[in-house]
Amino acid sequence: MTKSCNMRQDATKSDGMLMYLQAIIGLGKALHGGAIPAPLGAEARNMVLNALGCMVGGSAHELSTRAFAALSPSFGSGRSTLIGRGSTCDAINATMMNALAGAAYSYDDTFSEALLHPVGPVFAATAALAEQTGAKGSQVLGALLAGVEFACRLTASIALPPARCDLAWSQTGIACGAGAALSSGLLLNLSEQQLESAIALALAEASGTRATHGTMAASFIFASAAASGTRSALLAAQDFTAPSEMLSRSFGFWETFSEEPAPGQFLDGLGEDFLLMRNRYKPYPCGVVIFPALDAALSLCGQVPHAGAIQQVVVTVSAKAASLGDRPVPRNGVEAKFSLQHWVAAALVRGQATMEEISAASVANAEIRDVRQKILLRKNPDLPTSAAELTVTLQDGSDHHVSVTDYSGSETHPMTRERLEQKFAGLTHPLLGSDRADRLLRLCNGIEEAADLAALMAESAPPGM
Repeated sequence: MTKSCNMRQDATKSDGMLMYLQAIIGLGKALHGGAIPAPLGAEARNMVLNALGCMVGGSAHELSTRAFAALSPSFGSGRSTLIGRGSTCDAINATMMNALAGAAYSYDDTFSEALLHPVGPVFAATAALAEQTGAKGSQVLGALLAGVEFACRLTASIALPPARCDLAWSQTGIACGAGAALSSGLLLNLSEQQLESAIALALAEASGTRATHGTMAASFIFASAAASGTRSALLAAQDFTAPSEMLSRSFGFWETFSEEPAPGQFLDGLGEDFLLMRNRYKPYPCGVVIFPALDAALSLCGQVPHAGAIQQVVVTVSAKAASLGDRPVPRNGVEAKFSLQHWVAAALVRGQATMEEISAASVANAEIRDVRQKILLRKNPDLPTSAAELTVTLQDGSDHHVSVTDYSGSETHPMTRERLEQKFAGLTHPLLGSDRADRLLRLCNGIEEAADLAALMAESAPPGM
C-alpha cells in the first residue's frame, strides 16, 4: 500500500453529503502542484512508457488509418501531436486519435476484475493539453496520476464488491472521460468550480457497452471517453457549467451505472492508498480474461510436436472469460483479439503470443484454424477469472493437462520494468526504427525533469515525418 499525499476528506455540501468532486479535485491539485512521492513517480513513468508505446504501435493499425482518413479533413489547427504520424492538430482530435491508437491492439493496462483500462485515455488527454499549455514534465505526471486515480475510484464505487455493476458497461467508457477531464482541467489551471463543471460534463457523456467487443467500435469507446474529457475541460474553461452533484444526484452517475453503488469506496483511503498502484500492464495484446488460458497453452506448446498431432483441446474458464472470449471463428484480427479459441490455438501452434498472432495472415493460417476447430470451451461458474484449465489430447491418445491459478501480468505476477521496456521496443521499433525508439525510451525515463513535452513528442513519429 502506498502512503502519501494526505489531504482533508471532511468537505461537505450544505445538505451534509460528502463533496466527492471536491475531494478528488483536492487530491488532483496536490499531485499537480507539489512534489510527487517516489513510488508514484515511478508508476507514472511506467504509465507513460506503456501508453506511449501502445500509441506508437497502434498508430499504423487499420482502425487508426481508417479513422484518420475519415476525420482528418475536419481537424482544427493546433499544437497537439498525432503520435506516430508526425503532424499536429487541435487538442480534442489529437486526444481522440491517440487514445484510439493506444487501444488498437488491446495491449494497454487493466485495473481490477471490473476490467477498467484507465491509462491510455487519460494520458491521451493529458499529453494533448500539456502540449497546448507548455506544461512541465512533472506537471504532466501529476495530472496523469490524478486522472487515473479518479477513474479507478469511480470504478471501485460502482463495480467492486460490495458495489455491483452490469458487466455490459465498459468501465473505460464510463469512467475515463471524467479522469481525462480532471487531468486536462489541472493542466488548464481551471478554478475549483470550473474543474467541477469539467468533470460533471464528462460524467454526463459517460457511455460504452461491451457489445462492441470484437469490433473497431470497442477501441473507439476509449477514444470517445478521452476526447470527452478534453472537450469538457475546454468548455469549463469558458465557464460552461454542469451540476457538481453528477455523481450522487438522482439520475446521476452512481444511480445510472451501478445496481448497488458503494460511494464510501470512492473516498476510502483517498490520498493515502492509491488504487492506481494496483493497475497492471498487459503482457499480451488481448483481453485480460484470456490470459489464464493463454498462459496454459504457452506452457503446453512444447509437448505438442506439431499442429496435426492434436486431436482435441478442452479449455475450462470462468463465466466472465467465456462470456467475453467465446469467439470460435474470428473473421479478422480485430475479432481475434477477443477470441479465446484463437489465442489458445495460436499459442499451441506457434509457442508465442505477440501482435503477429492477430494479423490477417495468422487468422487465416491453416494450422491455427484447424486447431481452433478442435477446441472445446467449457464454462465453470466456480472458477475465478484468474484461473483456467487446459487439456490437450494428442492423436496418440496421450493427455497433457495444466491448471493456471494466476496469470502473467496480474497483481501478484506483474510485468517488471525490464519487460515493460521490452514491450515498448516491440511496439515502437517497427515504426520508428531502433535509434529513434531508443531515444524515445530515454525521454520517457527522464520525463519528470523535462521542461515540456516537445522533445518527447518529436521522437514519436517515424524519421522524416
